[in-house]
Amino acid sequence: MLSRLPVGMFAKALAPRLKYLPVVTRAAWRKHLHVNGDLKNGQGFARKPPYQISLRITNRCNQRCAICGQFGENGYMNEGEGDYLLSELKFEDYKKIVDETAYYKPIFYITGGEALLYKDLFKLTSYIKEKGCYVYVITNGAALERNAAEIVRQKWDMLTCSLDGPEAIHDQARGVPGTFKKTARGIKLLLDQRGKNPDPYFLLSATVSGANQNHLEEMFDTVSEIGPDGLILYLSWFTTQEIGEKHAQILKTELDVDAVTWKSYIGQNTRIDAELVKSSLEKIAKKKYDFGWFPVPFIKPEQVIPYYEQPDDFLDYGPCVAPYLMIDIMPNGDVVTCRDFIDVKVGNIQEGPLLHIWNNEKFRDFRMLLNKQGGVLPQCSRCCGLMGF
Repeated sequence: MLSRLPVGMFAKALAPRLKYLPVVTRAAWRKHLHVNGDLKNGQGFARKPPYQISLRITNRCNQRCAICGQFGENGYMNEGEGDYLLSELKFEDYKKIVDETAYYKPIFYITGGEALLYKDLFKLTSYIKEKGCYVYVITNGAALERNAAEIVRQKWDMLTCSLDGPEAIHDQARGVPGTFKKTARGIKLLLDQRGKNPDPYFLLSATVSGANQNHLEEMFDTVSEIGPDGLILYLSWFTTQEIGEKHAQILKTELDVDAVTWKSYIGQNTRIDAELVKSSLEKIAKKKYDFGWFPVPFIKPEQVIPYYEQPDDFLDYGPCVAPYLMIDIMPNGDVVTCRDFIDVKVGNIQEGPLLHIWNNEKFRDFRMLLNKQGGVLPQCSRCCGLMGF
């Protein structure tokens, strides 16, 4: 099934940067056509190298967002549970990955924690660009002001900055007073220095939460004032105790993996008034904005309420093809099958080449488990890897 993203919204968001159309086209071909052969094969083997290499380059962060799976209320980095992920790879470790995969021109998707806190970030992104690969970085924007000039100079391909609402709401959601003003200054400087140049393509991303659900229309007005190329509106990711336990039992029985990170996302939807969100989105959809935007997942208005109130309903999304398209590397070098639910570890880049890990026995076993379960696991029901792009 082809992507359900609204074509008009997506086209408007990308129109200023036509250079990305080949990238999007290649991604769509891999996701919707080529991967079908891998799924039918049933052996868990990915015939092509990863289209996207995701680097969680650090878990350090200068904000404390309530909805964060790492440092939020139930985050797995709290109380020492994830201390082993506080270690960070060196530039030389990442350089090996770039050298190994550059021929295939993957997208290097760099996130955190807060990616701009990694001391050799610009050394790494410069090297990735030198090798002709795409650089896509996610930031909370707090350190954007002092780094804007270098980002523009290096011509990063894409940059996404988080937004939670108008000033007071954003600061509340981020857990740090004054963060909106700091982020807004950084964005303005970035866009001023970029001028009419195409890079980086700049997106804001907002996630619906209990903190901003009453201010979604105001948030869109705020986005208009900031002036990005586009906005991604995430309807948020969450789970329940029942879904998590079912998920954990499957992983324990089939792969002898103790799954715990699902606990970080329990109950986020219970703070959201589904009727209110549905009504707000219907009003927003009728307005015209000078930026392109789209919700993730793209669902019909009548599906908004079951999205939040029936978290075990996959809303016709599936199977998950992310493990055939992308590979996710944690700050300590662990390679995992999902960057949000990081329990299934299939290797470590300090112990062997990335492309060997890509189709090693553990990774193939996980893909075959997905096939056995109908293409999804219980935890996938509200995952951006499944319901995103």
